[in-house]
Amino acid sequence: MGFGAQAGGGGAAWLGIPYDRTASRDLETIYQNTDSTYRLISFRAQITDLAAGDGEYCNAFIGATSPPSTQISQAGLRRQNNVGWFILVFTLNFVVPPGYYYKIHDYTGNGNIMQITWIEHDAS
Repeated sequence: MGFGAQAGGGGAAWLGIPYDRTASRDLETIYQNTDSTYRLISFRAQITDLAAGDGEYCNAFIGATSPPSTQISQAGLRRQNNVGWFILVFTLNFVVPPGYYYKIHDYTGNGNIMQITWIEHDAS
């Protein structure tokens, strides 16, 4: 089974139990999907400091070998002006095939990305 609608009409596939990996996962660290099913990663982050005109981005990479080198997703925000106080939050989602390696990279690399949650769902 996989994520989403099943071939032949059977509705949505069950995503299984969501595992909160926030405490055990970090940016720039390579992980491997050792399960025999696809894994959905949902990473949510806050940008802690962003001047007008600046942007912060994260990239997700996957690959059959380590280090993973195929960019599969990118998410982030760009601040357009300096009006008032703000909180900038974004979510990065991607799917990792069985046996593949994955990591989330702080594209801008200035340490302004604060991880809020890192949730993983293994398809069943």
